[in-house]
Amino acid sequence: MTKRTFIKDFLEKKGNLTFAEYPFSEVDVAICAALSYGDYMASSVILKFDLWNDKIPLKAFNKHETIKLLSRRFLSGPLVFYNFFKAVLKTKRYEALRITKIMNYFDSTKNAQFYAMMYEIDDLRFVIYRGTDNSIPGWKEDFLTAIKDVVPSQKLALDYLNKVLEEEEKDVTIIGHSKGGNLAYYAFFNTNEENKKRVKICYNLDGNGFKNDSYNYEKYSNQILKIVPSDDVVGSIFDMTNNRQYVVSSSFTIFAHDVLTWIIDSKTENTFLRAKNLTRISNAYQVALNSWVQSLSDEDIHYFIDFIFMLVDVDKPLTIKDLMNSFNSNKRSYFKSIENYPIEQKKEIQKMCILYIEDFLKAYLNVKPKRNTLKITKIEEKEL
Repeated sequence: MTKRTFIKDFLEKKGNLTFAEYPFSEVDVAICAALSYGDYMASSVILKFDLWNDKIPLKAFNKHETIKLLSRRFLSGPLVFYNFFKAVLKTKRYEALRITKIMNYFDSTKNAQFYAMMYEIDDLRFVIYRGTDNSIPGWKEDFLTAIKDVVPSQKLALDYLNKVLEEEEKDVTIIGHSKGGNLAYYAFFNTNEENKKRVKICYNLDGNGFKNDSYNYEKYSNQILKIVPSDDVVGSIFDMTNNRQYVVSSSFTIFAHDVLTWIIDSKTENTFLRAKNLTRISNAYQVALNSWVQSLSDEDIHYFIDFIFMLVDVDKPLTIKDLMNSFNSNKRSYFKSIENYPIEQKKEIQKMCILYIEDFLKAYLNVKPKRNTLKITKIEEKEL
């Protein structure tokens, strides 16, 4: 039986090879995306630099206590990111990586979270959009994509790309994971044609789609690539385009969202192992959720989101970890909040939940689901 290999194995095997010796690959795309989740702003090291103009070496963050700070917001846990970051630092491959053009924006009142940066590795240039970390406002902004055509972080992503391309002479590769993947696509599709010509390829790693999607994916098929795990719960949301490829993860559901769980193809050693389609349960989830959201009014969805975040706000948590700790210690308060929720709105929430469950069961049992099973397109090699 072939041993399963992951990003950590890639770093051990290819880590001593520079990009001149072993070209930038799909696995490197995922590594760059994962590196963006480092909480660089939490470290005093960052105060030594001009965030926009300086070229900050990755090794500037190589102290034990610094890496602990960087790791604190990673969704799969701080220890996972700590070990990953240490492994990257040990490699010759990423020794030349420099971080520049950092833009950090966070507004809890507007439920907006945005973080982007550019990596420079020798002559390569990468525009990186960070996905949602474990902050509550960041997750609420993700929920709001179900109502709004454009959210604050998408506007910021477009402005960021335009500004970078105005100042940068070299062509760029765009990379984003999770919400960062959504931002990467939004910025690419909404920038002008001259800027699009300067994008080698735009990678969307398991980013959610767009509620009202009218982008011309076929026209730019040689410049875009979306990758989602076959047991997907994020990248399929609002995405009925079929313009994506599926990879195998060692985890399931939301845990498969983490690129560090994606299995590398043993034949190529630099791409992820492809799956033919979504798993049955993931496909049912996609069909039901997209159908459910499209069938509800914006007011209904507002009720639902307000209800979810009314519960979240019981103990004023700032992060997902705070929320879990709060729930465990304040279960009575949460249940009391549900009891005190306006009765008519509570009935509407119950109806919405029942509708979703019905849609899910129909899709899972293949009883005339409202969306067709996804078709898989031929996988083609993309050049960087």
